[in-house]
This record gives sequence, C-alpha cells and structure tokens, in this order.
Amino acid sequence: MVKIDSVNRQRITLTKLLPFVVLWLLIPLITQPNIWSSLQASDQTKQFEIQGVTPSLSLAFVPHESFLDAPAGFTVRSLGGTLFFTQRGVSFSQPYYPEGDEHSSSLANPLHIQFAGANPYPTIEGIDPLAGTINDFSGNDPTQWQTDLPTFAGIAYIDLYPGIDLYYDGSQGRLKSTYVIAPNAEPSRIAWSYAGAEEVEIDAQTGDLLITLTLTETGETYQLREQAPMAWQEIHGKRVPVEAEYVIRGKQVKVSLGDYKSRYGLRIF
Repeated sequence: MVKIDSVNRQRITLTKLLPFVVLWLLIPLITQPNIWSSLQASDQTKQFEIQGVTPSLSLAFVPHESFLDAPAGFTVRSLGGTLFFTQRGVSFSQPYYPEGDEHSSSLANPLHIQFAGANPYPTIEGIDPLAGTINDFSGNDPTQWQTDLPTFAGIAYIDLYPGIDLYYDGSQGRLKSTYVIAPNAEPSRIAWSYAGAEEVEIDAQTGDLLITLTLTETGETYQLREQAPMAWQEIHGKRVPVEAEYVIRGKQVKVSLGDYKSRYGLRIF
C-alpha cells in the first residue's frame, strides 16, 4: 500500500509505494469540486488528507489522452501531488513542507518508477466505475477541453509480466498496489527502478525501502520510506503467508520470496 502518513523536515513516510510515474509540470490540471481541494495539516505531524472526502471515499482514477510527450493513461490527484499511470510506468512529484511552515512548500525532483523487463504495451483498464465525472479545461484551446470524463476506483495493468497483473486502488487519500500472480507464473520477473532518486537502500532493521530525493529549489534531500513487502496465497480457502523481502540488484529492486506453492496463485502487496 502507498500511504503518505506524515512529513517532517527530514523524511516523508509512506507505506508500500510500489511502481509509480509524472512530469509534474507537464500534467494537465484536473479538478473535481468537493474532492480535489487543498490539503490540511496538524500543528505537529502533518497528516495529509483531501478536504471534502469522507473516510470511505475512493480515490478517483481519471483517463487521459496523450499530453505533449506523455502517453495516454490515468491520473490521480491526491496529497498535493499527482500520480501519472502510463505504459511507461508511474511518475510522482510530492511537495515538501519545511518544519513549522504549513503554507510554503518546495517541489522534489519527479520520481519515475519504471518496470524492468515488463511488457512494453500492457493494457491499462479502469475498474469499478464511480458515479462522478470530471471536466478538464486545461490550456487556452477550447477544442482540447474535455467534459464528463469517467472516474474509476482503481486501475489494472493487465499482463504487465506473463501471468502477472498489477492493480492500484485506494481510499482516504491512500494508494494501494497489489501484484496478482497466476498459478505457475514467475514472480521473480517483477522488478522496477527509480529514475530521479539520489539513492535507494534497504533499512537493515525493518526491511523497508528508503528512497532519497532532492528538493528542486534548495538541493536538500529527504527520504520516502516504503514498508517491507508482504505476500500470501489462498490454499483450500485459507490465506497462507509467504515470506517476502526487498533485494536490490544493481539499480533494480525486486521482491525475494520464501517457499511457496507455484500451482496456486500468489499476491504481493
């Protein structure tokens, strides 16, 4: 699960930030009344949430056409940043709020998560349609404006790897990602890299992944933390946990699994 819990001067904490991709300044601004609005924060630890969103409200994945050099895909606006899902991967840029300053923010270098050795043309489908629609009036050319764009509670990368689909959904401003591996498929194929990161390392104590980013304006660095992976199989109606941990090979991140039964499906999240 991707969950931005808090921000302090040195670190932004996330939970399970598997693959994401966006050129922050190149994405069309998409808004939806009562859903996409400003963020609010507490005095001490900044708990990010979307104003006007009830705790059970799903994130809205919005389809978009190609934009400048960016291919078609889906976008999600949340937590002050934008996630851009395309066949190339996922991109993300998150504002950083210095300690004691809730209004002034710096923009980190965009982080691009690229799927290594994956299908270069996976099908990306919207799943679980939502009732709301979105109007996009970006730019000065009315012929490029779009109205009544459908919204979805999630998306799926179909056959990202042979027999492996990747799902994204979320609520309460949190994004969840899940790999669904079919029986006899090879989860060892799953790998990704972080373009734009200064450093990627594994916390020896927790097994979490630490991604170091640089602030565009000041040159300061801060870290994203991705919680150690979990996995399970459903066997005879019961969930059986499977050991899972991150490993770094060169510039790529992979998930190393313990013993599991390949004739049954597997989920990694």
